[in-house]
Amino acid sequence: MAESDVPADKEREEVILAGQEGRTDARTDFVASLLLMGIGAAAFAAAYQMPGFEHWGSYARPGFPPMFFSAMLALGAAVLFLRSVREKGHRLGITKAGIRRFATAPATSRFIAILILVAGFFVLLTVRQIHFAIKATAFLFCAMLYYKGGGWRMCLAVAAATAALVWFIFYTLFGVPLP
Repeated sequence: MAESDVPADKEREEVILAGQEGRTDARTDFVASLLLMGIGAAAFAAAYQMPGFEHWGSYARPGFPPMFFSAMLALGAAVLFLRSVREKGHRLGITKAGIRRFATAPATSRFIAILILVAGFFVLLTVRQIHFAIKATAFLFCAMLYYKGGGWRMCLAVAAATAALVWFIFYTLFGVPLP
């Protein structure tokens, strides 16, 4: 085993002291369960509002399968929530230093950048005068450049080929017009 494969004693000690060796963090489970319960409840409410076929009976609602699956998602998240609370995951330990570390972390800036790119792409999708392949090429090109997917020529070629292929498959083969 190479020396670089072995974690430093200090790092290994911190992992063991944190109690994270071989299991997930209860705080992560707590936050994830709250998000999943919210998503499950929102999906259930949206599916419940779907119009039904009352003259066929209540079982003939097209929203029944999404209601069932969203209820299962919320139920599974509730189990995860209870387990995380039992393991003291609700004690998040949020500090000013932790917030500062989070705000200045490279992963946070990458997440915000892709969030801005996706929001821009959705806004661009509303512009009907621009063809979908051009919009998708612009989005993919910017994302690939930001994440250093290669030189600008390579990023442009891959983005254009991918966007054209997606458009071709959906429009030509599936008959689905893209925005």
